[in-house]
Amino acid sequence: MGKIKNFIKKFIVLVIVILIPLILLLANPGNPVYASVNPDPSIAGGSSHTIALKSDGTVWSWGDNTYGQLGDGTGITRYTPVEVQGLSSKTITAIAAGDNSSYFLASDGTVWSVGYNNYGQLGDGTTTSRNLPVEVQGLSGKTITAIAAGINSAYFLAIDGTVWSVGLNTNGQLGDGTTTSRSFPVQVQGLSSKTITAVAGGQYTAYFLASDGTVWSVGYNYYGQLGDGTTTRKTQPVQVQGLSGKTVTTVAAGYNSAYFLASDGTVWSVGYNNNGQLSDGTTTNKSVPVQVQGLSSM
Repeated sequence: MGKIKNFIKKFIVLVIVILIPLILLLANPGNPVYASVNPDPSIAGGSSHTIALKSDGTVWSWGDNTYGQLGDGTGITRYTPVEVQGLSSKTITAIAAGDNSSYFLASDGTVWSVGYNNYGQLGDGTTTSRNLPVEVQGLSGKTITAIAAGINSAYFLAIDGTVWSVGLNTNGQLGDGTTTSRSFPVQVQGLSSKTITAVAGGQYTAYFLASDGTVWSVGYNYYGQLGDGTTTRKTQPVQVQGLSGKTVTTVAAGYNSAYFLASDGTVWSVGYNNNGQLSDGTTTNKSVPVQVQGLSSM
């Protein structure tokens, strides 16, 4: 009888630890399975404010608070961290900072935002700035797994690989094929054949990393920062050129430049280069990625 009980216990453990995650993985091919764990501490900086995520899921902020971007319910500039209010029922797992706004991803897949909202970038359907977090609307049925912010726009990556955007769109940076700013999230177009795994927001641009290691970009392109070999702005994503043979694993964006880390440890850059920020040994702008020099491998 004791042997039977032990066998039953071991079988239950096997089902919980191995079979259930395997079933979930098979039910969502190409998408990660997320466990409930404490978030990794992180920080994000806006134009003049900073937000910090602690391992207990609370968020703290300091700096300029003119538009309520610190989320403490006031408009008072803070010289030491204060806790962001209105999120006590949520465990925050990721944060992002725009110019004068802040974004918070909760473990249940919802997104919350606070601060400057003149262009609808908080995604609550209004253009009213907020000093306490509000939930981003229009994402019902979507479980958001990652967030990114541009100057006055924001991007939300869903577990199904689709990307949603909101806010300022004067340069087509929302990727919906228009230049109309949005106060509710819209789906980024032109990526239906790709499963997007990461997003980065630049000044008026956005970059999308696909599961196949390709990179796609949209928005302002005066300095060639979209990496498509032109200086023409795009309202729908185009593929970044010059990376054939490379599998990109990480993307990052500056104001008017972008950076790509490949699986072989090399780093590539594109766009504005007046101060040598592309690190190719010149101060010439580039519209196709060049390899960052002086880094034999990351």
